[in-house]
Amino acid sequence: MIFVGEGGLLQSTLLFTRHSNVSIDMVYSPTDELAGFCAKHQIPFRKVANINDEAEHMAELACSDKIVFSINNGWLFRKPILSLPGFRFYNIHSGLIPKYRGKPEVCIIFALLNGEKEYGVSLHEIDENIDTGRCLAIRKFPLGAHTTFEDVMVQCLASCEAIFNENLHKIIRGETFESPVLPEPTSKLYSYKDLVKLAEHKTAPSYANATEFGLFEMWFAKAHTLISQL
Repeated sequence: MIFVGEGGLLQSTLLFTRHSNVSIDMVYSPTDELAGFCAKHQIPFRKVANINDEAEHMAELACSDKIVFSINNGWLFRKPILSLPGFRFYNIHSGLIPKYRGKPEVCIIFALLNGEKEYGVSLHEIDENIDTGRCLAIRKFPLGAHTTFEDVMVQCLASCEAIFNENLHKIIRGETFESPVLPEPTSKLYSYKDLVKLAEHKTAPSYANATEFGLFEMWFAKAHTLISQL
């Protein structure tokens, strides 16, 4: 099994995978953040500039299951990777697709502004577009009148870990997934360009909650700075 991404969520999924006696063939990451962690747990690690330049390296790995998981990964997989024969690619997204696709932090902000009563995370196959691959599973949680961005992100991280743990062996065994009931689709793809539109929502009752990053303020420093300048 191959992992692509970074951060604490990836660490958690790597540990669960190891404890499940599943072989980890490589972790590709854009920084050295996980190098020490992987060395400690004897997990192969490779820092790369762009995952799409690693198609040849990935193809040459002795990866028996040819399963690739994207966990907290900022790269979009392109044809050189997605066309590798026999490989299967999966992503866990902090948002209920197809309604909330794109940057997770922006999706959360607008879900709160839109007055959603529930939110959640999605496990889906990866194609060449953003969060448009076939959805295999979702995990929901309720949103209340006083729910903040920080609250949602904490729930998303826990739900991402849970949905991975619940479905890892189903994916390994190649089991058929029943199609989950999905939110009504929209064509919206949320990105940082949408943050400038927040100025239109500053008088909304949910604006303070939607932009209350709390302990994630430094994690999403760019988004916090853009919002503070509105």
